[in-house]
Amino acid sequence: MAERVQPLVTKPTTGQSAWNALASHQTKVSKLHLRQLFAEDPKRCERMTIEAAGLYPD
Repeated sequence: MAERVQPLVTKPTTGQSAWNALASHQTKVSKLHLRQLFAEDPKRCERMTIEAAGLYPD
C-alpha cells in the first residue's frame, strides 16, 4: 500500500499575506491588456524573456 504524503503547507493559502498581496495586484491589473503594456514599454519583451539551453521562455 502506498505511503500517504503530508502536504508542505498546513495553513490555508488564502490567509497568508502573500496571497492577499497577489489578490490586490490582480484587482489592479485585471483591466490592463498586454497590448497596452507593450505600447507603454517598448523594451518589455527584452526585459521579460530569457534564453537558456536552447529554450526561450517569456
